Amino acid sequence: MPSAPAERREAVRCLRHPPSDERRSGAFGTRRATRGGPGGPGTNGPGTNGPGTSGRGERPGHERPGRTGGASDRGDPATAARTRYTSRVLPANRPAVYADLLALPDGERGEVLAGEIVVSPAALPRHARAQGALGRFIGGPYDYDGGGPGGWWILPEVDVRFAEHDILRPDLAGWRRERLLDPWGTRPIDTIPDWVCEVVSPSNAAVDRVVKRRLYARHGVGFYWIVDPEARTLEALQLRGGTWIDAGSFDESAAARVPPFLDVELDLGKVFPPRSSAE
Repeated sequence: MPSAPAERREAVRCLRHPPSDERRSGAFGTRRATRGGPGGPGTNGPGTNGPGTSGRGERPGHERPGRTGGASDRGDPATAARTRYTSRVLPANRPAVYADLLALPDGERGEVLAGEIVVSPAALPRHARAQGALGRFIGGPYDYDGGGPGGWWILPEVDVRFAEHDILRPDLAGWRRERLLDPWGTRPIDTIPDWVCEVVSPSNAAVDRVVKRRLYARHGVGFYWIVDPEARTLEALQLRGGTWIDAGSFDESAAARVPPFLDVELDLGKVFPPRSSAE
């Protein structure tokens, strides 16, 4: 497993220099997501009024929400839609800490990853659908409903401090209640989750699949789910001896009992949006 300094270098590389042609391979084939070049979508490189440039009246790296592409993107609705959902990294002259997240403007969704502040716009509806469905199908029986197995806190998008310079906001996180007695009113939570679920987007797939996967293993998260609403798949990983092992890969046709929530059969077809008639 990479050391913490090496992990941070990898995090910065993925955040600042995403690959121009990212290949994502899994049990259900290979998918391709194209990124923009310098000054274009998904970068912090140089460009005219694009990410990484200040523009009039704006500080470098602090573009207005929803404006991650350059001026040339505005006439192309497809490009504009893609760039609206691209994470961006705010530069800092020192490793960021939690206080820097609290200083972000209201409405900004931020994380600190390897000392870098990463700000992401609102999620696409398909992302929100998967996150909400899992919160219901897992959180219901294991947290909210009185008649289920219980024994867990299942919380969406709460700040978790894994280390001073690694403060993340997982799409869903779960704690066994004996390990986290009273999370209410606490921010950030310093207890490592027993389970984390991230719903990937094309703009953050490398971070979720590489950087966060390593970080969660290094800090002892017991189970990690990676949900891909575009591919309509769920990959489950279980930590053993500090190494992730495959706990199952499922597509939308599956009805499965996925660790650590083996008392509930999860209908994956209900996690993702209905397919359109054209599909």
